[in-house]
Amino acid sequence: MKSWQARLSRIAGDVVEEPPIHGAGARAPRLRGPQAGAGGNYELYRYCRRQSTLTSVFAMLGSPAPVSTGWADLWTGDEVVFGTYLSHGAGGSADLTVPYRPGDLILTGSATRLPRIDDTPCDAVGVLIPWRLVSRWRAAIVESPRPIVLGSLLARSAAAYLTSFAVPVATGLAPESGDAELALVEVLNAVLEEMDREHSAEPDNPLLVRAAVLDLIERKYSYPDFGVDAIASELYLSRRQVYRYFEGDGPSLASRIADRRARAALDMLRADPRVSVGTVARRAGFGSVATFRKRFREKMGIGPSEYRLQLLNGRNDAGVALSDLETGS
Repeated sequence: MKSWQARLSRIAGDVVEEPPIHGAGARAPRLRGPQAGAGGNYELYRYCRRQSTLTSVFAMLGSPAPVSTGWADLWTGDEVVFGTYLSHGAGGSADLTVPYRPGDLILTGSATRLPRIDDTPCDAVGVLIPWRLVSRWRAAIVESPRPIVLGSLLARSAAAYLTSFAVPVATGLAPESGDAELALVEVLNAVLEEMDREHSAEPDNPLLVRAAVLDLIERKYSYPDFGVDAIASELYLSRRQVYRYFEGDGPSLASRIADRRARAALDMLRADPRVSVGTVARRAGFGSVATFRKRFREKMGIGPSEYRLQLLNGRNDAGVALSDLETGS
């Protein structure tokens, strides 16, 4: 906690005192109101201040111990959360984990979709903003089944601005300022407008949508919970719309994702056959070793364990089916 406190002090430009709120035990973080039990061992340090224009400003550090359900009812109210993180972590919906980088801007309109705690500490800063101040984009935010992670230059600049605003205010080193709050709202609305522009043209151009989908598969296949739901959320489309763009055009989306994972697994086995099959399956994004074995055998005509053994013995008899994987057939 001391290093986190020192980091906040550097951001605020003054010494940050001990956080006024410290919770431990079977608790989940709340951005306002009392702690709520969610199972599991959890420890939280939190600064939080109510505001006049915004609802509240917060800075918190949570232990890496997971909440047993993975999620918690973090607040009640008609607000959207904008936040950023000082270190790596993940968040998402009940069945989808979303990785983020330090300095990414993350927003969500549902309490149950706030970032969960995985295997790293959660050091978040952010604000709760009434929907009326960002009402134009409410539908896009609420309909997203996961937190929206924005990493453009404008979004990351806004996250830096948010951090410089939130830390001194939440820790009590800076006074409340309605003008500063409104300035932050203007910055965040500019980011939302950029997000809206980037996605507004995609549903009208099948080629752009298909290219965007294939790009997502290439970049995110290694996440076990990546699938059609994640693609739909990323592109602000329904599952049905996503499927429609690929009707009658080769393998299904599920097959494309599975084939990309199988190609990655094949590359890993060839690069280092000493790596276990379980490790390869996990790194390639398969949800289970059984699923990996089934897909690998379908495409290669041999199980991954047997293929690995052949590589260790200096053979590559399974290479005959490699073209199937490379073409995604």
